Amino acid sequence: MANTTRQTVIGAEALLRWNCANKGIVQPNSFIPVAEETGLIVDIGYWVIRQACKDWHFLEADYGSEFRISVNISRVQLNEQDFVNRILQILKEENVAPHAMELEITESATVHSIQDVQQTLSQLRDNGFTIALDDFGTGYSSLSMLTLLPIDKLKIDRSFIADGNAPLISAMLAMANALHLQVIAEGIETYEQYMMLKEMACWGIQGYYINKPAELALLPKHVVIEAN
Repeated sequence: MANTTRQTVIGAEALLRWNCANKGIVQPNSFIPVAEETGLIVDIGYWVIRQACKDWHFLEADYGSEFRISVNISRVQLNEQDFVNRILQILKEENVAPHAMELEITESATVHSIQDVQQTLSQLRDNGFTIALDDFGTGYSSLSMLTLLPIDKLKIDRSFIADGNAPLISAMLAMANALHLQVIAEGIETYEQYMMLKEMACWGIQGYYINKPAELALLPKHVVIEAN
């Protein structure tokens, strides 16, 4: 993730892939639903958080102490009764402050138990975590979620960027600004898309234009955001 105003790298998203001996690399949309159905997603989710903490120390050395690592939280995990305490314990054990981690949720993770989710997210924010609403614009009640959920950031779904619908994107940015929410536009793959978002004063961007998904060891020490 990069900030368009400062033109600097500000964070990275932890992406989960299953390296299967028989099938090779399996994408999350193939195994996450099964993991959620069986309850395995809870242990997987806590493993991801711990690994993200370990990786953050290496990234912090390259990008500075304000660098944030973003982790997707499953609806099943979010509804765990001791979720807040467990995640805080993991960060304490790994010597990572909550402000270094951004937790991403989707609208679908909240609609079935909105009051419980409100309480959980409020506790997380009170402890210093940043809360982001992912895939914004793709749900049926996204607008109502903005007033119901204690969130800090919107992530505009990549489909809007791919469509190139500038008036709609501009309207989303104006709405987020009125609600004092930061915005990350996902799926930025070209210089033209980057410039469009920059001219619209979008707070941040994410996508192949900055860097393609890669293992930690293969991430560059320096990322060029804007071409000359």
